[in-house]
Amino acid sequence: MAHKQESCKRGHLMDEHRKFQPNGDSYCGACKTLRHEAFRKSNPQKVALYYKRSKIRKTYGLEPKEYDKLLIKQNYGCAICGEKPKTKSLHVDHCHTTGVVRGLLCHGCNTAIGLLKENKDVMKKAIKYLERNK
Repeated sequence: MAHKQESCKRGHLMDEHRKFQPNGDSYCGACKTLRHEAFRKSNPQKVALYYKRSKIRKTYGLEPKEYDKLLIKQNYGCAICGEKPKTKSLHVDHCHTTGVVRGLLCHGCNTAIGLLKENKDVMKKAIKYLERNK
């Protein structure tokens, strides 16, 4: 059993947030914060991916493996236009009424169906408009 320290190896006072490592050493809340800051600075891509996947899971109930399956199914491109994003990732498209995930869309297609209020009749009218005004 680890002994009770008054301060950590860096000299910070120990508090109720003491963490024990497998070798019996402990570190304080201040050291924990420093470790997390150092990790975030040295691994920005990993951290960004973690937060992106966490947001997708919380917002849409879509696990990372399910997201990856959609990407593969769509050949890594938008479900509507097929474009593969050059800079930003694809957006999770979902029905705003049921919450059901429909697919992954590029920014342009996601914005377009949103601006057309996800209304099929309006979309059909837009297609007719484009066809007669070539």
